[in-house]
Amino acid sequence: MPDVVVKTVVSPDGECRVVITRRECGGYSAQRQWRQTPAVGEEWEPLSLFLGFYDSPETAEFEAFAIPRWRPTN
Repeated sequence: MPDVVVKTVVSPDGECRVVITRRECGGYSAQRQWRQTPAVGEEWEPLSLFLGFYDSPETAEFEAFAIPRWRPTN
């Protein structure tokens, strides 16, 4: 069974969202997405690498938003 999205949470400023998935092994992971600029055409950038491996979707959400906001500059 493939990974299944169980929750998507948008940051208060609407610029970032966290996608929480239940992994095939039964654990949970989170990935971030940043909002694109309107000129790019797509609403969201591709998903980030997995931020970690967690025991519950609640822990995945807490940890994902606890990581300091960081966005690489070009």
